[in-house]
Amino acid sequence: MILDLRTMYIVASLTSLALGFIQLGAFYIRRLERWSVFSGLSNVAVGIGMLGTAFRSAAPDFVAVDVANFVTLLSYLLLVAAVRTFSGRRNPWWIYAFVTIGMTAFFEFILNGPTDYVLRIAAGSALSASLDAVVAQEGLYIGRHQHLTSASIMVGLFSFTALLFAVRVALALTGNLNGTSIVQNSAGLYQWMAVSGAVLITLRTIILMLMAAERSQNQLLRAARRDPLTGAYNRVGLQSSFDRLITTRRQKHGTMVSVLAIDIDHFKGVNDTYGHTAGDEVLRVFATSAKTQLRHTDILARQGGDEFVVILPHTRLDDAVMLAERIREAFAQATPDFPDLAIQPTLSIGAAEGDAIAIGFDAILRQADDALYRSKRQGKNQVSTHGLTTSLVQERQACAGATQS
Repeated sequence: MILDLRTMYIVASLTSLALGFIQLGAFYIRRLERWSVFSGLSNVAVGIGMLGTAFRSAAPDFVAVDVANFVTLLSYLLLVAAVRTFSGRRNPWWIYAFVTIGMTAFFEFILNGPTDYVLRIAAGSALSASLDAVVAQEGLYIGRHQHLTSASIMVGLFSFTALLFAVRVALALTGNLNGTSIVQNSAGLYQWMAVSGAVLITLRTIILMLMAAERSQNQLLRAARRDPLTGAYNRVGLQSSFDRLITTRRQKHGTMVSVLAIDIDHFKGVNDTYGHTAGDEVLRVFATSAKTQLRHTDILARQGGDEFVVILPHTRLDDAVMLAERIREAFAQATPDFPDLAIQPTLSIGAAEGDAIAIGFDAILRQADDALYRSKRQGKNQVSTHGLTTSLVQERQACAGATQS
């Protein structure tokens, strides 16, 4: 089947130009981030390049060949810059400049003859395949570090276009291309590849917009589940994280958990005497010091005010008490950062354990709260466990006295 490649390139060109101006406009009205500038310019450049390709033999070679090759190369480099900006990584601008100048000079002064058409196709396709492979690798990086499901679409799409360009290189080097320009080539396979490539090139930058939408949604979900002051989960985040924890670890590790209920002693006095700014700083210091002692599987949540909860999956009560002591000591070491406070804040902690399915999380949390109130009644700044009348600190003191005697 003979396809009208000139028409296909014109349609793809106009589509790319429209997408480019939409992205630039979205950045201008602050709907998209800075990556959209590079992506939009890439779309505009590839649109101009394909338009020049469509009018080869109808326009001067300087426009249809030289300018078209230059802006097409520029579009690929701008797309790499857009993806790296999206991922939050630095762009090696000196490498981009070197590639742009070097390849432009190569096409202009070395492969500039009318019989060099096939070699120009091979060289340009090899460069395009390499840059698409770079974008696919960046997609893997984004998927791993930003946990975006849509990044897998980017990896698959750019891997496919890289393969298409690699096949173009093989066709060129094996003598399976003829004619003097893309739109005049009569090889059926090449025509289908050219059409597929033109369509995919116009579509693949939309993937960045899809990834941006997914990232924004994830950020909104995180904001809805996190306490903005401390970065700990809020009540909604605590429940959703607990449900996910039970679902993912139930088969492998069982559903035994330990729960710590934590209250900051003298916090109301700090707020009333020194103001909410000082109180907020105490909360932040606690969250920071607690996180240094927790595993990545543990869940820290702020229940409200100065009350916090820690869920320790697959953790025995004695290990939970030891961890609670480390949190208490870490906070004590951090509080000298408040030399102006007459009364230094401390931690009262209650610990409990149970089967999250058989007993239920709320029941275990109530047991931890009971232990917390026991710590408060016994003088604060200590760890107590559900069902015991003494704190771990008192138990250790008693054991140390017995050993000495």
